[in-house]
Amino acid sequence: MYIIPSQITYRLNEIYYDPQYVEVVALIAGTNEHIRIEALFNPHNKQYSTRAFVQKHVTITPTYTSTENPDQKPEELSMWVDYELPWVLRDSAEGALTQALGFLSDRCD
Repeated sequence: MYIIPSQITYRLNEIYYDPQYVEVVALIAGTNEHIRIEALFNPHNKQYSTRAFVQKHVTITPTYTSTENPDQKPEELSMWVDYELPWVLRDSAEGALTQALGFLSDRCD
């Protein structure tokens, strides 16, 4: 089982782990952010990079009234939005996730 190093985890509020991704709740700029980091395998160079997303809550408001549903109200939704972290390239998914988590922990309050 992969163990996330303690020098990274002490700054994170919650961690959800899978061999190919990790989800964390981290205090960044005074706000608890739910962030997902995925390890991506490149079959050409046999290495892993990462991509990250932050969960955002948005309100969707209809721009016009539907004849089928004239009383349509705004909806609250959550969506994953790209979250920029420095480039990572490692020989294993665990190594890539660990490095990306290190970059993320540098941003934590």
